[in-house]
Amino acid sequence: VDCIEYADYSTSYDVTYPKTKNAAFNLWMEKKAASWISLWQTQVSRFANLERTPEQRAVGQASAWCEVEFFSEQIVSGFFTSQTTWSQQQQGMAINFDLKKGEEIRQKDLFKDSFKPSVFVKNMVKTAFKNHSLYESDKDFKQWIEAAEFPYFTIRKEGICFSTDFNVLYGRQSLTVPFAELREYLREGSVLKGMGE
Repeated sequence: VDCIEYADYSTSYDVTYPKTKNAAFNLWMEKKAASWISLWQTQVSRFANLERTPEQRAVGQASAWCEVEFFSEQIVSGFFTSQTTWSQQQQGMAINFDLKKGEEIRQKDLFKDSFKPSVFVKNMVKTAFKNHSLYESDKDFKQWIEAAEFPYFTIRKEGICFSTDFNVLYGRQSLTVPFAELREYLREGSVLKGMGE
């Protein structure tokens, strides 16, 4: 794990992310971290000329961290999440990287052109979330989850995990689809070949 941090009177950030022995992955993650830091710098520039009063202490804070969900000789997959004091909403980004090819894994690299992940997941949500503790007891959750998009995907040992954006009340919800249910939609020769068998 690598960590970059900064602090002054009014602002601070810290970002942690995984490092491996793979130079291409490390460079890719460093660029993602640098991009996040650049965005932070743009946002906190408005705090630069604040008077140094107790009320202005640490008004612009941000943290970013990574959760690795799968790591093998060929794949690193997980989630990069950030949170700031100026937004109630967490920001997320899926991390999927092919260590052998030295490149990011995108949905179009995994699935046939005819496969529409958003439609597929939408059809599974009503069945998959029936056993969720809030599905029947909280009508707002039921309404939200049935309308929610699942724009992110990560690779896990047991299948592909599709996730929503972070919701202030319900967090980030995920649905893992076993490889067996996706096999017919996967591209020939994709990085997932042989997984789940």
